[in-house]
Amino acid sequence: MFQGKNIHLLLNVFLLAAWGAVLLAGRLYWMGNKPPNFSNSDNPAADSPSLLARTLTFFYLPSVNVWLLLCPDMLSFDWSMDALPLVRSLADWRNLQTLAFYSGLLALAWFGLRTPQQKAKGKETNGKAHCTSNGRNGHGNSNGHSYPCSDPEPTDNHHHHHAHAEPPHASGAQNGTRKLHEMRTPLPATENVVVFSIGLMAIPFLPATNLFFYVGFVVAERVLYIPSMGFCLLVAVGLRSLYVRLPRGGSHRTVLLGCSAALVLVFGVKTVLRNRDWRNEEMLYKSGIYVNPAKAWGNLGNVLKNQGKMEEAEQAYRNALYYRRNMADMLYNLLGGPFSWPAASTGWGNKPPNFSNSDNPAADSPSLLARTLTFFYLPSVNVWLLLCPDMLSFDWSMDALPLVRSLADWRNLQTLAFYSGLLALAWFGLRTPQQKAKARRPTGRRIAPLTAAMDTATATDTATPAVIRSRLITTTTTTPTQSHPTPAAPRTATRKLHEMRTPLPATENVVVFSIGLMAIPFLPATNLFFYVGFVVAERVLYIPSMGFCLLVAVGLRSLYVRLPRGGSHRTVLLGCSAALVLVFGVKTVLRNRDWRNEEMLYKSGIYVNPAKAWGNLGNVLKNQGKMEEAEQAYRNALYYRRNMADMLYNLGLLLQENNKLSEALHYYKLAIGSRPTLASAYLNTGIIQMNQGRLDEAKRTFLTCADIPDENLKDPHAHKSSVTSCLYNLGKLLHEQGHQEEALSVYKEAVQKMPRQFAPQSLYNMMGEAYMRLNKLEEASHWYRESLRAKPDHIPAHLTYGKLLAMKGQKAEAEKYFLKAIQLDPTKGNCYMHYGKC
Repeated sequence: MFQGKNIHLLLNVFLLAAWGAVLLAGRLYWMGNKPPNFSNSDNPAADSPSLLARTLTFFYLPSVNVWLLLCPDMLSFDWSMDALPLVRSLADWRNLQTLAFYSGLLALAWFGLRTPQQKAKGKETNGKAHCTSNGRNGHGNSNGHSYPCSDPEPTDNHHHHHAHAEPPHASGAQNGTRKLHEMRTPLPATENVVVFSIGLMAIPFLPATNLFFYVGFVVAERVLYIPSMGFCLLVAVGLRSLYVRLPRGGSHRTVLLGCSAALVLVFGVKTVLRNRDWRNEEMLYKSGIYVNPAKAWGNLGNVLKNQGKMEEAEQAYRNALYYRRNMADMLYNLLGGPFSWPAASTGWGNKPPNFSNSDNPAADSPSLLARTLTFFYLPSVNVWLLLCPDMLSFDWSMDALPLVRSLADWRNLQTLAFYSGLLALAWFGLRTPQQKAKARRPTGRRIAPLTAAMDTATATDTATPAVIRSRLITTTTTTPTQSHPTPAAPRTATRKLHEMRTPLPATENVVVFSIGLMAIPFLPATNLFFYVGFVVAERVLYIPSMGFCLLVAVGLRSLYVRLPRGGSHRTVLLGCSAALVLVFGVKTVLRNRDWRNEEMLYKSGIYVNPAKAWGNLGNVLKNQGKMEEAEQAYRNALYYRRNMADMLYNLGLLLQENNKLSEALHYYKLAIGSRPTLASAYLNTGIIQMNQGRLDEAKRTFLTCADIPDENLKDPHAHKSSVTSCLYNLGKLLHEQGHQEEALSVYKEAVQKMPRQFAPQSLYNMMGEAYMRLNKLEEASHWYRESLRAKPDHIPAHLTYGKLLAMKGQKAEAEKYFLKAIQLDPTKGNCYMHYGKC
């Protein structure tokens, strides 16, 4: 049963499976030989104690994903928790959906993998073989093309007479029609497209099936990006096959084309509507309420709280707890815990995103020539990374790739070579049948029907000399006086064997598909429509790399076909191909080692982007407690790029923690000079000046920080927190100097500018102390209570409020607060001191 193509196909499947197993084993090894850990709510089926429930649910989930491709009416940012209830018994109706899905999958697989004999048998009707069985002759073939019936194959050599044989010389009109059909580049066979589509849907989805290890989600729409390409191909080939089988007369084909257009329109409208859901977080979370109400209401509550809509946020939290009562985070948020999530995004606001100048230096260049030359050069760099990934980096910003500033730059030659090659490939794939025939036609000679047949075989790179010879013998040995071509009978059998094989797609088709797969997903990264926040990003080459691999494979195939069978040429080519796969495999393993942890990753990028790599490495080493190595890493980063404000600030912070205050102050001032809006540098500068007794300088520093405008900031939330801290320290300084009214004015300004993620308990407590110094006890009492409301375990507020209550003669109440402070921190001596005075 498994002969010819099927044995070859099974071998390919086995090799792919073996390679996938090797990759999986490597992945598990780098993960410490254990699967990743996720919370129970992320994947409830994995946490179920019932083997039956786990099995039925995991079999059911792929059918849910396929349904999302077929009918994406319900989409959600998150499918965890109870979004999809477990399939707990065989009586659950969803098992029918599972059964239907796997039945359809097996039917498609059988259709694509059946043998040539099975295909031929399927085309027989009432014991007579159609002339379509060979895939070329007949009125239609498996790829949807139509060809005239010529050279009919006799099914019984003893009963066919010359009346059924084609004359050796066909008419001019017939020859012209035959040549026109033979010059057409055949579409890939339906079975090939079906197998390719199923592979494109199934293989990238395998890691998400919980087959090898449990994953941290139930359904994730992001894992359907590549499978959706296979699904679209499957729909397209289905519509094409249906179109070919419909009769030409009547309105059947028109109706099918109309339905296809309506399908594209409906999915296009759904895409536009879904894009609106992703404009900001509020709309996104609202869109997910129907699928996952608990998670959606909770996240929506966080967004509403950031927007200051406290009543709506409270109701959102309560709605979340209505659907799932045991969510600790939601209970904490509802009870008023300090919230540290970033404010809701408002989308792009009909304008492109903004990035810092160092992220994409070419976009910030004032020279039109430099921008143009650099943007034309960058795609060639990406293609070179596919061809020769010897230098890879986690980041390509700053000066990793110097700008192409003039026409004399040698890199323009690389740009020219890249676009020349791209145009040559595009011309090769898109040229017309007449151009292809002209390129193969010997000058000054008329193409005979035999030559046309040879041209058609050459066009697909799959025909062999045996096929051409069989056509020659059949054509030349059949005459009007012969009952059958007896000398060519063995050749006829050979010819039938070759014609029953499903042809590979034409080289030109694969080239066009490969170029499209490389170019179209890469277009948003070209700076053509809007500037992007990177120079080169290896992550945007994931899908283009598939097109590149296809292009390399079809190139090697074409070269293999053109090499002579005798000698060692083909063996050398196969050896080179194996060596290429081995080298790229070794590079993949080595690169995976770089991604084992942050330290190794940043070290691997030092050669490409030393400034960014050394700076990030310094942060990692600092977190590891390696202060001396971290300091050296920061200095190395500044050696390559002296004006990095973040790096100057980080080095100053490290020196301040090591009590090198004078040197830290020097680097803080350099950071401020590099970025005058860096509020955190002003804050630490003022604190050092206060500790050194330079109070007037500290006041000026804090006031300067408070006056920084809230525009064009790299991190607005951190900026607002630093400004609030500056005002807090300035107010504290004025309070210690006895300027209570000025201190209160500064504190009120701090309250107005305070971001929602700022912890205000210390600020409120200091306002209470200022009012207490002014003998405004009611106002002081209010702010002490506000401090305790913001943080119930804030010990200074317990002590100061206890003192106030004692002053007002409420000693019993004061004693409660002192005892609470002692309970919170039994080792703090001043708690006992205040309690003793009470």
